[in-house]
Amino acid sequence: MRSKIIKSTIAALAFGLMFTSFAGCTRKLGNVDNNAVVGITQEPGIFDPHTVVAAGDREIIFNVYEGLYKYDSKGNLNPCLATDVAISDDASVYTFTLREGVKFHDGSDFDAADVVYSLKRAAGLLDNQDGVALVGELDSIKDVKATAEGKVEVTLEAGNTELLSYFTTGIIPENYDNCQTAPVGTGPFKFDSYNPGQNVILVKNDNYWQKGLPYLDKVTFKVCADMDAGLTELASGSIDIFPYLTTDRANQLDKAKYNILSNGSNMVQIFALNNAVEPLNDLKVRQAINYAVSRKDIISVIHVNTAVELASELKAVGINMEIKQVDWATWLDTVYTGRQYETTVIALTSDYAPYDVLDRYQSTASGNFINYKNDKVDELMAKIPTVSDTKQKTELYHQVLKLLTDDACSVYLQDPATITAVSTRLEGYSVYPMYVQDMSQVKPVTK
Repeated sequence: MRSKIIKSTIAALAFGLMFTSFAGCTRKLGNVDNNAVVGITQEPGIFDPHTVVAAGDREIIFNVYEGLYKYDSKGNLNPCLATDVAISDDASVYTFTLREGVKFHDGSDFDAADVVYSLKRAAGLLDNQDGVALVGELDSIKDVKATAEGKVEVTLEAGNTELLSYFTTGIIPENYDNCQTAPVGTGPFKFDSYNPGQNVILVKNDNYWQKGLPYLDKVTFKVCADMDAGLTELASGSIDIFPYLTTDRANQLDKAKYNILSNGSNMVQIFALNNAVEPLNDLKVRQAINYAVSRKDIISVIHVNTAVELASELKAVGINMEIKQVDWATWLDTVYTGRQYETTVIALTSDYAPYDVLDRYQSTASGNFINYKNDKVDELMAKIPTVSDTKQKTELYHQVLKLLTDDACSVYLQDPATITAVSTRLEGYSVYPMYVQDMSQVKPVTK
């Protein structure tokens, strides 16, 4: 798979976006039923909330699992399975008050034991885990225990003012270990089935704790070959919601049949440079590549053609780039995990918290697939969670950003907007800044 760089040739493992859409039976747009079909851009793969990596998997299971806290479409971090949290002065102890009257999809009652088990599992504290955290951001958790009735106390190795946003991690029933094939959460929809290459089906959770929600009886995610195939199904009425459209594709749709919704995203498209391979381990080479790239021209093309435009721009300065399109599973295995590549085009997502955006640039971070290393960045990132003053924290973040820029660690291209087409037969859909398909508020338009 790996192509070596020889002289002025840079081989690129360019991530070819797989355009996936989710549909069930074909129907006319005018039909009023209580089901919906949603399109996403990746083949589903992991349904375990503690091992999920791909954004395309997260946007489905957002409807199945819930955490102690949960983000909304405006970026607010709100109480969910917890109703409140008390954080100690040194930010080393988080005490959550749990919501009452919540049931899991299997009918069991949600309680403190489930939270203790889930957080210990995510933090790698169960007896069979040898201290290996499944959710890396929670590896600083030292202990989790139930205290007074309805409360859970989380004790950290050291104070961390940046941790609350990671308590969006999904809560599962105590001792449950079948998340991959039979996911069980507390969310508005229950997992029904997954047919690889075809669809994922979720059905209404009749016992959802938010009374009156969800409205839909079923949500089907159908896998299409590519965006063109998905758009064809959208036009025929077999897909109701199709996100991640480019502006030109959205403009081609019939506005009488579709509402075009958009929002800014927490996604950053980058031309990632592997800082550990020659000649990209040379700062001057990375700086030259950054100078050669016209971000304005790249933003003007279609999102999936970024690699082609990059190859053209780099060729103009004597750098020949070979493009290799790979599927998502190969990218995760070869590039993200194995780090066996030279360059790659990818859109990186994150939670709303700034720490989550920059955490991957610590030299020891599992997500540091560009092999970036700067001792000063490590020092600053270690300091940020200990600071409670907002102004001081912001200044530290700015210092990190300056170092990343000075080191030209990768080429940052654009923060693309998320554009979604929604059938006019539906209402209540919100475009999130991150990869989320929140179907809890979606319902048919009644006339």
